[in-house]
Amino acid sequence: MAETRALAARLAKCEADLKTVSQLVIADDGMLMQMTPGGEARCLGRVKGADGVSVIGAKVVDEQLLIALSDGKELVAGKVKGERGPEGFSLTDFDTDWRPEDKVLVLRWDAGETSYSHELFVPYVRDMGVWGEGRSYLKGDGVTWGGSFWIAQDDTADKPEASAKSWRLAVKRGRDGKDFAGPQPAAPPKVKVP
Repeated sequence: MAETRALAARLAKCEADLKTVSQLVIADDGMLMQMTPGGEARCLGRVKGADGVSVIGAKVVDEQLLIALSDGKELVAGKVKGERGPEGFSLTDFDTDWRPEDKVLVLRWDAGETSYSHELFVPYVRDMGVWGEGRSYLKGDGVTWGGSFWIAQDDTADKPEASAKSWRLAVKRGRDGKDFAGPQPAAPPKVKVP
């Protein structure tokens, strides 16, 4: 058990040397097969194991594939043959684009011939004024209707009412006030222009 912990600690220290291996499989005939991210299978040799011993990890050190076993031993499977994979993206390759009309933030990464983008919908509350017949509203749009303020819970063209599932009442209309009967402001003075 102590040997297994020591091996696990050594594996953790060498994490920077780790290269990508999609899967290691022991075939029925006892051969250790490496499945690469590209889908290629490589035979790494025969595994001479015993009952109760399993693979707990793998790493590449000095182009050699080392396999850690649960009994604390390390198996040298052989030289790793392969080409370096494509470089990843850095923050200098990152850009954004904001499309307020449909509330979408576009995240974009470009590095040479490799690019990736992702659209992210941002359902913030956007005041769209008075609700209008025939208009469509996005999730998070807010409208005034019947003296109340409503927020769309889904994309909708429905009228905002208490029975509408796609709208939530945010601010309820208040009571009408009484007509003001107090003193009225004086009329502004007239100014003559020569």
